[in-house]
Amino acid sequence: MRVCKISQQYPIVKLCELLGVSRSSYYRYTNNPNTQVKERIQAIYAQRKGTSGYRKIQAGLLRQYGVLPAL
Repeated sequence: MRVCKISQQYPIVKLCELLGVSRSSYYRYTNNPNTQVKERIQAIYAQRKGTSGYRKIQAGLLRQYGVLPAL
C-alpha cells in the first residue's frame, strides 16, 4: 500500500483523506499478518523474475524469513 511507504513523511489522516480510504481500513490492512506474507511472497516472486512456483516460493519464505504461510 502506497500510504505505508510515505506515512513517515505525512500524517496518516491526511493521506487517507486524499486517497479516500478510511483510517480504520488502513490500520486493518497494516495490522493484518496476511498482508506481510503477501508482500514477502511478491518480493520473492519479483526477485526470481516471475519464474518460481509455489515450492520455490515456500522455500524462499523459509530461507529468508524463517516462516511458512498457514494455508
